[in-house]
Amino acid sequence: MNQLAILFHDPNFGISIEDALEEAGIAYSIERTPTSLLEIDPFYCKTFIFATDISIDTFNHLRHSKQLTIAGVYAVSDGRYEAIESEVA
Repeated sequence: MNQLAILFHDPNFGISIEDALEEAGIAYSIERTPTSLLEIDPFYCKTFIFATDISIDTFNHLRHSKQLTIAGVYAVSDGRYEAIESEVA
């Protein structure tokens, strides 16, 4: 299982992502977007969703089935962020 940082440009997209994660029973928290990620895309919201114990396949299935608008997804390990995909709808 992975820890994923899920980023979005519009706060309303964040709400729909939260709703989908809650419905699927996936634990998450709202965190402040690190400066290093804002340097990659300054249009990311100032907060992001940190999902824990979720596989990338599960996330992709959820993203497609719920038609979630995602700006970027990063695997999180030891405080480092590794891009999984970016600018996906």
